[in-house]
Amino acid sequence: MIPASVSASALAGRHVLVTRPAGQATGLCDALAAEGATATAIPTIRIEDPPDGSSLSKAARELSRYDWVLLTSANGVWRLARAAERESTLDDFRRARIGVIGPATAEEVARWGGTPSVIPETYQAEGLVDALLAGETGGVAGARVLLAGAREARSVLPEALAAAGARVDVVVAYSTVVERGGERALVDLLDRKALDWVTFTASSAVKAYVDLVGTRTAGARVAVIGPITAATAEELGLSVAVQAVRHTTAGLVEALIEDACRAGGS
Repeated sequence: MIPASVSASALAGRHVLVTRPAGQATGLCDALAAEGATATAIPTIRIEDPPDGSSLSKAARELSRYDWVLLTSANGVWRLARAAERESTLDDFRRARIGVIGPATAEEVARWGGTPSVIPETYQAEGLVDALLAGETGGVAGARVLLAGAREARSVLPEALAAAGARVDVVVAYSTVVERGGERALVDLLDRKALDWVTFTASSAVKAYVDLVGTRTAGARVAVIGPITAATAEELGLSVAVQAVRHTTAGLVEALIEDACRAGGS
């Protein structure tokens, strides 16, 4: 039952599935609850350290040799910073010229004492490429660049920077794997047609969802954080109904509110 204090909120009475990894769903769930929604977190992916962490450790030891350190997710920041802490090079991390994709990644950099030099206006790899190649950054020709991210990451960023003359070292900081622990609970929600929206904040979560239950949503509308995730969903056979304008979890909540209003839900 939704408390009376939030019964008039925009998403009151609506049920939203959050597919983010365990430990990373709280912010989105809390934001949804603040708007009156019931938010159920069932992770479809799990974040794991790479089988061999030697490349990440080597990169952490050599941080001072890089002109740019590029980080595309909070997961990558945490693992690189933790490796730097182990290698006694955390000060080098804090002094590094860091480029990030969006505000959540920037916040994690700040949590470790660093300051991003570049945050693109468009929170995706293409936006970071554009920002790095813009005149105000000095470009990347001849620069030594470290890119630490997911094993499954797209190749857009390193390929574009290499084409612009950068020497790019791509290091796997973590892997995403399908989380099967919540499969039964997910199937139950779908069987009961209990959901109004299924939300995705990463392509990897979409792929894992389809691995778990196929393209079945039982009438729930698919909502995604941005165009890359939307493209993945569509490629896999999911029909995207909602895409955030601002590619953040807050932007995703805003998009759900707008969708509810269009449907006469508030």
